[in-house]
Amino acid sequence: MTQQNFLSDESGAVTVDWVVLTAALVGLGLAVMGVVSTGISNQSQDIDTALEADNIIRTSFAGLGTTSNLSTAERDAAISTARGLQNTDLQADLAVFEGDSANYSDWTNVIADENTTTSVSNGVTTYTSGDGNTTFTSTQYESQGVASDNAAIYADEVNQRGLN
Repeated sequence: MTQQNFLSDESGAVTVDWVVLTAALVGLGLAVMGVVSTGISNQSQDIDTALEADNIIRTSFAGLGTTSNLSTAERDAAISTARGLQNTDLQADLAVFEGDSANYSDWTNVIADENTTTSVSNGVTTYTSGDGNTTFTSTQYESQGVASDNAAIYADEVNQRGLN
């Protein structure tokens, strides 16, 4: 084959075209990956931070702001403890809190009743219902209130897990 024939021969030109076209597509793919990977990396880091934090994503906030007998730190500790329990332990603790707070609602009504009498001894208030059938101290009432608030937190966690 002479030099003139070699320069004018077009066989194999399609192969060269495909090599150039494929190289361009690979380069374009790498460029897109470089641009997108930065954004995806930032988003995945944000998700990782949110999941590793103690503020697990919730579908409901029921019961989380209504605890009046617990300080913010006590409420947060109760929520953290409830979230860390196995299902059976969570349900068992909920039953204990519900039992410990069984009289709280009734006692709240007794305190609100204008016929209730009170007496104070050594800094502890004793409440007696108007009919005389119910008597309790402020210490007992506060203890029942804390148990009631814990029961609300644990009940919310039970509902979040679909265990009810």
